[in-house]
Amino acid sequence: MVNLVGINSGTTTVNQHIEQRIVLRTINHIRFEILGTQVATGIQQSRMRTKQ
Repeated sequence: MVNLVGINSGTTTVNQHIEQRIVLRTINHIRFEILGTQVATGIQQSRMRTKQ
């Protein structure tokens, strides 16, 4: 006989692990977008200072 409780809990664990990885990737992506925006802003500000 198949232990369905064991299969379900194993599936839940795998799904949670996958969801955590997706969330972490999303957070890293957002961090890189923010960092890129900050770098672009810094470059624009330095160009404006150079022109003045």
